[in-house]
Amino acid sequence: MTKTLIVAKFDKLLKLADFLENEVEPRWFDIDFWATPGWTEQKCGTTACAMGWATVCFPEEGLSIKNIDDHPIGEVVYEKDGNRLVDEYAAAAFFGLSHNEAIHIFVSYPVGEDTKAHVIERIRKFVADKKAQST
Repeated sequence: MTKTLIVAKFDKLLKLADFLENEVEPRWFDIDFWATPGWTEQKCGTTACAMGWATVCFPEEGLSIKNIDDHPIGEVVYEKDGNRLVDEYAAAAFFGLSHNEAIHIFVSYPVGEDTKAHVIERIRKFVADKKAQST
């Protein structure tokens, strides 16, 4: 991966971390769901996880929340060049991550124990570690 692509990937991740920190109240964040039923970016009392909020942070870049196959909870979808990727695969493609990196950053294990602050910290640490490795 070229240094330019690495920096672009890092910039997007850090922009999301800053957005989560400054624009998303803790009560609007729930790591357990890409987005809860009825979720909208108008912060109407429903919640979303970091990738759910990425659809608001990057509104014109192919990310969206959709109900797929009658799934009751919205899923993150990334559509580009006629391709559609869902959930952690969408996160990996959008941010230029491996599947394992996307899971590490955006999925909570054990389920439900991560807060918004944990995810922000994990994003920033991931970027710092990767930058250190690339120099």
